Amino acid sequence: MREKVIFAVFVLLGLLIVFVLFFPAIDHHPDVPVLRAMTEATAIATATKAYHIEYGAFPTGSPAQIAATLSGQNSNHIVFIEMQRKSIGSDGQFIDPWGQAYALAFDGGTNVIVRSAGKDKVFGTPDDVEAER
Repeated sequence: MREKVIFAVFVLLGLLIVFVLFFPAIDHHPDVPVLRAMTEATAIATATKAYHIEYGAFPTGSPAQIAATLSGQNSNHIVFIEMQRKSIGSDGQFIDPWGQAYALAFDGGTNVIVRSAGKDKVFGTPDDVEAER
């Protein structure tokens, strides 16, 4: 089971890399930031879920500490996610295309929700982007 989750994480990351590397010309289309936020939120949620499967609990700490944990700074040095440099803020947390931190929420069970505030940078508005795993 763990191998399948880790494989899924790598497939999502591979798709993200292909999208960003081979389609830079469409970077100026208004939907590209939304698509990037959707892809990144899904990748973060999937990586967080894989961490939960591996360790039996969700990562804890500040957003920057959680980002570091998912990026390999954990007891087994497992890299659950690799983000582009432009998707990591100066303080180390994962940021959306508009420069705002992704919000992570845990339902108390085994689900994680990752949210971007969207273009208006305000949570709870129609342009928010969300992924749940």
